[in-house]
Amino acid sequence: MNNRSERFSSFNYILSRIGYDKILSAYGTYTCFAPTNEAVQEYIDSLYDDPINTDLIHNGMTQRGLEGLTDSLCKDIALFHLLNTKVMGINMGNGMTIKTMLGRDINTSTAESGEILISRASTVTSMDNELENGVLHEIDCVIRRSNMLIAGEMENHQELYKIFSQAMKLTGLTDSLSEISRSDF
Repeated sequence: MNNRSERFSSFNYILSRIGYDKILSAYGTYTCFAPTNEAVQEYIDSLYDDPINTDLIHNGMTQRGLEGLTDSLCKDIALFHLLNTKVMGINMGNGMTIKTMLGRDINTSTAESGEILISRASTVTSMDNELENGVLHEIDCVIRRSNMLIAGEMENHQELYKIFSQAMKLTGLTDSLSEISRSDF
C-alpha cells in the first residue's frame, strides 16, 4: 500500500493505525479493495453526521476526520476491505460471495454498464493492480456493512417485508429479535 500514490493515503493511515500496513508488507496473498481518499472522507463525514445512530453520538468518533476514528472503527473499516486470498476481476464479474478478514461476507456483481460492484454500492474503478503479495482493486466508496438487527433491516425494507414486519411487531417478536444477548464474563 505504501508504494501506491497519495490517492490511498487515508486508507493507508487506517491500516497503519491497526498495524496492518506492516502485515500487508509481509508474505501472504491478499486482495485489497482500496477506497480513495475522497471515498474515505465521505464515509467519515457520514459516520460523524449520522442522524440515525443517536445512541452513540458521532458513532464514537472524537472529532471529524481520520484522527477522530477510534481504533475499533479503523479495524472494522480495514478488515472489511481485505481478503486473505487473491481475487481477480474476471472472477468478480460472474458474481461471488467473498469472506473478508473481518469475517463478514461481501458480494460482487456486474452493473448494467459493465462495471464491477462490491456489495451493490462500491464501484471498482481500477482492478487487477498486481502487487508482490496480492492484488489491489480501487473502489469509489467505502464498503458499508450493516450493524442492524433483523427487525431493523426488515423495517428498512418495507417494500419487501411490510406485512411480515407488522406481524412481528404485533406478536412482540420485534422486541425479542432486537435484544442483544450478553454473556456473563
